[in-house]
Amino acid sequence: MMHLPGGLLIDDRLERGFALTAPSGSLDMRLHELAETSVSRPQWLTDLLCELLQHLGGEPATRARVERLCLADRQAIVLAWRARREPDPQWWHLRCHACEHPFDVPLSLQALPCSDAGANFPFARAETSAGQLTLRIPDGRDLCWLAQQQDKPETRKALVMRLLIEPTDVALSDDDIAAIENAIEAEVPELAETLDADCPECGATNRLTLDPCQGLVPALDPLLDDIHRLAAAYHWSEADILALPEPRRRQYLQRIDGDRGMQTGYAGGLR
Repeated sequence: MMHLPGGLLIDDRLERGFALTAPSGSLDMRLHELAETSVSRPQWLTDLLCELLQHLGGEPATRARVERLCLADRQAIVLAWRARREPDPQWWHLRCHACEHPFDVPLSLQALPCSDAGANFPFARAETSAGQLTLRIPDGRDLCWLAQQQDKPETRKALVMRLLIEPTDVALSDDDIAAIENAIEAEVPELAETLDADCPECGATNRLTLDPCQGLVPALDPLLDDIHRLAAAYHWSEADILALPEPRRRQYLQRIDGDRGMQTGYAGGLR
């Protein structure tokens, strides 16, 4: 069982455990479909997490529960899935911004720094001119809403009003909005998305920007190649091949290569 940095409130208990579903060709194909049909990146990530998760807090990972995950929890699940399918550590190839010397940096997806959730998570309490206000932490629903707002001037206040739990009928100044944003920031866990790497040649610090969602959608051509090879060798249908667990698919492909006198292992691709 893996654990979220924030967690999900279920029956007044903060549950942090989660379990991933098993990789398969049908899941990979579904991830491609979602990449083509989701209306925004936050919506795509919600759709994707519904496919990747088996359990949240020991209970089924329903869409309603997935939508309530904060950003850091969503990113943690994505990284856990990537760590399952990608080599660890990864090697990032950089060119120094100062001397242009190329160098490599090892990066472990499982060891990325993440701050702890605050004591009030998944809530925040802010002192304002209207008194103490209680708010919920922004979650997937709010991220999807924000993606539709197109940076409107009133978005900051509108988001705060969405998050207010009590009281909900208050007039808020700009200073109140800032105090609320600071209170929320103090409660939410945050995953490090930038890392510094020193050039071994000149010592200059280079900043590496990470995208936790990079490489989540497997390359389609290798999957179609797998289907073609297995269908030609065993005369199975596409649905039967896609239903195979990924390790089983690799084992059959290795046997096909063995019959042809090849000793190469399975090679998948990610984009």
